[in-house]
Amino acid sequence: FVAEVCDPVTALMNHSCAPNAAVAWHCPAQPGEHICHTVRCLEPLNPGDEVLISYVDTGQPWWSRQAALQSVHGFSCACLVCHDIQRSVSGCSDNGSSASTATIRSSLQR
Repeated sequence: FVAEVCDPVTALMNHSCAPNAAVAWHCPAQPGEHICHTVRCLEPLNPGDEVLISYVDTGQPWWSRQAALQSVHGFSCACLVCHDIQRSVSGCSDNGSSASTATIRSSLQR
């Protein structure tokens, strides 16, 4: 299920691959009813904490999430999860992993 949010507050929420909130969609039971949504916290938040949701399926592999975010939303994720993975990929030694690193990098550039 893919949806776009027209609510101005929810539309201002940034993406993270380790979100602290999620959008819950409420589909109508009867024809003619409106689809609505709520934002639910996934963990306790403190005043001033940024509310972060995921724009993609966080169960997908890193390279798949990055490609989806780049193609649909026009950015590469640099959240803490992706930053750590990117640092690991960039630090791969040339022990046979360079081919997979090149494959990942080329898929991100598409």
